[in-house]
Amino acid sequence: MNLFCAAFLKLDHNFPTKIYKIMGTKNNPKNRVKNVEKKKHNGKEIEPVYYHGVHAGHGKYMAAKYAGTFQLVVDEKGQPIQWGKIV
Repeated sequence: MNLFCAAFLKLDHNFPTKIYKIMGTKNNPKNRVKNVEKKKHNGKEIEPVYYHGVHAGHGKYMAAKYAGTFQLVVDEKGQPIQWGKIV
């Protein structure tokens, strides 16, 4: 046992101690939101995707696709709908 440990063990610990509840980190899975309502289009869940339609003259933007498929959500003109315009 070194000198520091011996000196520390001889101290009298008769002072009141406070016990703090330790909060988890922001990355703790228990602190994450579980029930997030997903966006829907025509009753089906959708997910965001990056649409690169420069070759078709549509530009580049975040579009939507149906969850579990590769089918894009399109409007009546056949162009993919922008993610931000879906309510």
